[in-house]
Amino acid sequence: MSHDYWRTEDKVAAIMSTSSGKLGGLRELVFLRMLLNNIGVIVLPEQQVIPQAGNAFKEDGGMVDEKLQQTVYDLGVKLT
Repeated sequence: MSHDYWRTEDKVAAIMSTSSGKLGGLRELVFLRMLLNNIGVIVLPEQQVIPQAGNAFKEDGGMVDEKLQQTVYDLGVKLT
């Protein structure tokens, strides 16, 4: 593999988390953001959590909450 593959400077990331709890992994995003910033990744200011992951998705992979699904989609669009 090329050495450049592992370079993180100037890469851009959107961060999201999910968990079975009501906060959806929100507390972990603080540390993830710090870690990514420390290795030179540009992290978008927007972030998203998906609480109660066990109930958040339909069998077809879509999300039960259509507004939340649109928010996640919009975050992906901002990343591109």
